[in-house]
Amino acid sequence: MNSIFATYSYTVKKLDAPSTPGLIAYVKLITTLTPVTEQLIRTYHPDLSKYNLVSVYEYPGADKMWVVPSIGDPTSMPSEVAGRDLRVMPVIFRPREGLALPDPFPNMVVNPYRHAPLGLRTRVKEMYPNTMGVGLLPIGVMSIIFCTEAEVNAVLAGPRPETIGRLLCHFDGLEIERVCSDGLETASPSPHTSE
Repeated sequence: MNSIFATYSYTVKKLDAPSTPGLIAYVKLITTLTPVTEQLIRTYHPDLSKYNLVSVYEYPGADKMWVVPSIGDPTSMPSEVAGRDLRVMPVIFRPREGLALPDPFPNMVVNPYRHAPLGLRTRVKEMYPNTMGVGLLPIGVMSIIFCTEAEVNAVLAGPRPETIGRLLCHFDGLEIERVCSDGLETASPSPHTSE
């Protein structure tokens, strides 16, 4: 899935050749990326070879990054492969037919590498009153965070925009657990966010 904000993105194809221990060791040592070494790393590096789809994104003023789909536990992934950041594309559920709304801020371009524009959180809060917060992911995604999975599911079932400020919308839920009587709360990711 290509981000609207990306300068460009492309898919790195997997080579159709068996791996060997020597190749796997070699790709772990590569630090200079060219089209050839990029394909070798994508095919044989253990942190990328397990994915059916591996893309490379580049944004204005930022380095290229590997982007992989959301499968498994993202906390067990390294933050970089061959000197290039490794990012996970969260599952994005597109609005159902007839329920897609236009971008509510068509003239606002939100750069995920900058601070959110003034008033963005307030405007998103007006759209979704139960929102806990908004996160900008460097892969061109705005993550809108709710307290519970039920709130996320209610949003996913209704009309909603696919983009806000030209960033793809991802809706995520946190399960809140009260830990003391003075109102302090801790949040932990929901086991079924946005699914």
